[in-house]
Amino acid sequence: MGLNLVYMNVVPPDADVRLVRYDERPTAITWRYLTDVLGQPLDVVLCPSLKWGCRYLRVDHRTLVDHVWDEKAMADLLRGGADQVKLAAIEGLVLRDRSLRFAILDDSRLFAADLIGADLRSVSLKNAGLLRAKLSNALLQGADLTGAQLQFANLSGAQLQHTYLSGAQLQGAILSDAQLQDAYLYAARLQGADLSGAQLKGANLPIARLQGANLSGAQLKGANLPIARLQGANLSGAQLQGANLSPPGGPSNAYWSAIVTPNRAQGLDPDRRQGRAFARHAAVGRHCRVQPVRTPHHPRFRNHPARGCSSAS
Repeated sequence: MGLNLVYMNVVPPDADVRLVRYDERPTAITWRYLTDVLGQPLDVVLCPSLKWGCRYLRVDHRTLVDHVWDEKAMADLLRGGADQVKLAAIEGLVLRDRSLRFAILDDSRLFAADLIGADLRSVSLKNAGLLRAKLSNALLQGADLTGAQLQFANLSGAQLQHTYLSGAQLQGAILSDAQLQDAYLYAARLQGADLSGAQLKGANLPIARLQGANLSGAQLKGANLPIARLQGANLSGAQLQGANLSPPGGPSNAYWSAIVTPNRAQGLDPDRRQGRAFARHAAVGRHCRVQPVRTPHHPRFRNHPARGCSSAS
């Protein structure tokens, strides 16, 4: 009873994920390791060695769905397909409002899962299949969704601060009003995604693919988007103060053009840094399509974006 009370209590949301899912294997007894053992022997000793007393759920490399109406459709999805018609043949698990903090669900398939309002803080969902999952208003702070399949998923209003989404597939996903402050989206695929009103202050999106994405009204202050692909993206009304859209030195094939409403997009002065593309012409209510001019070494904007503005057709 004393062991349960002292060590097997519910893990608090702000617990150190390094200790809760302890996977360090020290070759020698160090002071740090002894401190960890004394602080939480179940997490540090018993769980890693005996798989007993673990305070988190581990369900990795599994297919977790409620019902499959078409086995062929499931087989195609398991091979990496993302057809919405085939997704309609899957009934996902209902895990609405459940607490799965610190769980390991790497490489598991949760197609069309209902995770609305679920507590998924510090969850590991690396390479997980979450196609058409319902994650609106879910708590995902500090979660690891590296390489996850999130095509057509609904993450509207989700809390994704400090979340790892590098390489994640978010084509057609709904991220309207999502909280993505300081999130890491390196090489994330966001083509056609809805990020309207999303909070992306300080987010990192290098090499992100945002073609055709809707970023209207998004908060991108201090965001880092070098070599981001923004062809056809809608940035009208976006807040871009201090955002970095400059590719690093050297050749790059990641050129882009974005649709901007200058009298609403704010914060970027194209004279301040090569590659920054908006808002010098902010007083004019016309649409601009910003087109970079390629050079052998750097995609300079030789023509001032404001001069290239023309009335929206």
